[in-house]
Amino acid sequence: YVHEPRTGIPFARNGVLVDYVSIRRVRDRSGRLLEDNTWVGDPMGRPEDRLDQLVATAGKKVVPTISPKTAWLTSTLLRHVVTRGHAPAIRSASLMAAGKTGTSSATMDVWFIGFTSRWMTSTWVGDDLRQRPLGAKDAAFMLTVPMFARYINEVSVGQPLREIPWERPPGVKPNDTGGTVRTTLEEVVGDGKKGGGRIKPLPAPNTPPVPVAPPTPPAAPAIKAAPAAAPLPPPVVRPAAVAPVVMPIPPATTPSPVAAKPKVTKPAPKRPSKKR
Repeated sequence: YVHEPRTGIPFARNGVLVDYVSIRRVRDRSGRLLEDNTWVGDPMGRPEDRLDQLVATAGKKVVPTISPKTAWLTSTLLRHVVTRGHAPAIRSASLMAAGKTGTSSATMDVWFIGFTSRWMTSTWVGDDLRQRPLGAKDAAFMLTVPMFARYINEVSVGQPLREIPWERPPGVKPNDTGGTVRTTLEEVVGDGKKGGGRIKPLPAPNTPPVPVAPPTPPAAPAIKAAPAAAPLPPPVVRPAAVAPVVMPIPPATTPSPVAAKPKVTKPAPKRPSKKR
């Protein structure tokens, strides 16, 4: 974690990377200067030492590790993290700082790497052995950002801080966004075409973002109506089937016995006898 703040130095110095200075000067017993790491703008250095360093470094050209334009644009984004992002403690302290929060997996580590026009600082809370995670709801803006704000507020007393980024490289416009800001799929597709995409300048750091109206979707193509279908024939109404009426048949009855009438035999008629 000691080397992590070093990665943010090029963004704060227009692309120039410098190393840490732990020893300012080394002299032998006769007073001859063996090593000189003093900085011209060191507020803790003696005036004569700073003047000697200014003479020693005069005419030397420092080669940046990244382009000054990239460093300036990145510093602008890091400043927006503080003015618009998860850094309420820094905003409450009215510190002109920039930086980025970080939270590792399983909340083992939280950190904040930030800088002002005079100080580059990293704050970290965690377990380097990865044995005990922090709280389930802990995050960098709750732990390390307040630490950074309190430390910078103490060490920068009496030191005027400048707005970030404070030195715009040559050839970079004040509202330069680094290219085309793509917000819709149509802009991404049309980026390679002539006139595709739109450039949206970023607002000033201390002003609220201006809402942008969503792009008007393209009109849907006209759909031809299908030809009218032939009219259907009227439905055939069929008489409803009548269920047959089943009449119950009474059970067969045995006729009652009738007394037989006696048969009357009539006597044969007598033929008249002829007289002789």
